[in-house]
Amino acid sequence: MRHDLIGILSILFLFGAAHASADNTTERINGVSQFLIDRANDNYLYIFERSIKNNNALKCYFGQTRENLELAGLKELLISRELWKSSLENDLDTLLTRSSARYIERTFEFSKQTSTLWSGYIELLQYLEVKHNGNFHPLNQLPIGADQELINLVNSFYETANNINAALEYFGGLNQDNLCQTPVVSRKEFIKKIDSVYKIDESVKKIIGVFKKHLKNKTLKVSESASHELQNGLIAYTESQLLVVTQQNDNVIDDIKELIELTDLFRDDNTSNTVKVVTAFKAIRSHASISADDFNKLKRHVLFFAQVSDSETSDEVSTILKSYTLPSVSFFEKRTKSEKWIINSYLGVAFGGSDVPSGEDDSNSGGIYAPIGLEYSHTIGDGGSLSYMVAPFDFGYPISLKLNGIESEVEFDEIVAPSLGVTYGWPKSPLAIGIMYQKGRTFATSDEQEERAFVHISFDMPLFILM
Repeated sequence: MRHDLIGILSILFLFGAAHASADNTTERINGVSQFLIDRANDNYLYIFERSIKNNNALKCYFGQTRENLELAGLKELLISRELWKSSLENDLDTLLTRSSARYIERTFEFSKQTSTLWSGYIELLQYLEVKHNGNFHPLNQLPIGADQELINLVNSFYETANNINAALEYFGGLNQDNLCQTPVVSRKEFIKKIDSVYKIDESVKKIIGVFKKHLKNKTLKVSESASHELQNGLIAYTESQLLVVTQQNDNVIDDIKELIELTDLFRDDNTSNTVKVVTAFKAIRSHASISADDFNKLKRHVLFFAQVSDSETSDEVSTILKSYTLPSVSFFEKRTKSEKWIINSYLGVAFGGSDVPSGEDDSNSGGIYAPIGLEYSHTIGDGGSLSYMVAPFDFGYPISLKLNGIESEVEFDEIVAPSLGVTYGWPKSPLAIGIMYQKGRTFATSDEQEERAFVHISFDMPLFILM
């Protein structure tokens, strides 16, 4: 807040310096006004960038975009549309892949099938023996000094089952309570594991095919310690054990395909990033433990990135910046936020009395009141706001002239009218009522100052929210 006050004091100094050195009042005012606007825009861009950097949800779900912001800064990155576009698209792709992988595990519990598949298959292999160099060797162990040919032969019975097991087990690490805690999943790895799940039917058939081949060649036999059922029908027994997994998977393949199609959407260059972001938020809301406040902040910041990356012209970027970085110029901000420092203005009518030091022309009167100044505001119990204002300027006099159709030059001294006051803002209304004390030039005798105390009823018009 100290820097904001220093800035305001500096502006007043510049205004006074311009008044002392320039001849044209209108140009002086326009020059300082443009300085104020440019400086305010730079400050709001900084404030907006700081709020983005402090967004932990953005760091979690859109890590690369957040990292680019940290390295280069918002103002510099806005110059490079392609950099925003690339980082946002990568983050979106990772987010949807990550969310889909977690959804699969939490919904279908693939990792739990690994124990069913693996333990069942290992149990089966311990009753099987394969022939090599005229001798049968058990598949559940290798003799010391086994040659490479025997090693490869035994491994051929495990390789396919290992691939199935790895694919199912992969999803186990994704079963987290919070999507933010879920490990980052690359699309390439995700698709590879999903393909393995899709092809479990083929993998099981491949295992059975290996059994059939060795049975036909009489190079595979069931040990005498095996069950009667296994001894009488190895293939039938294998199918009954392994196809349990494939039958479970048949029930979820269609659902998984829908997720794959969704992630494919994020590889489509014809789909705007804004559309992709809106779709991504559905995944975040469904699968992330995130508060409503954090979700809204994340949505605001990421939609900003998306719209900037979709923009084609500098005018579009400028419009987007204004809509996201400049605060709402609405009285409602003061009625819904607990505490705010604001550059505020009012426009209304005032009724009160004035006191001239010379004792002449003391009177009760009314007129237009239009101050601009620094204000501290906070909400009160009924939903209204209570505000305390220090205003160096009052544009009531020139506005009165305009309303009455009077064309007249306005001196700088005629808008310098420092005032102090307190104002109450009605709930759900732009109307406000306040008590003010002001000191300014008299309009009857321009060489004198007068003190005024009055009540005003005005429209409440915040210009800039400082903090």
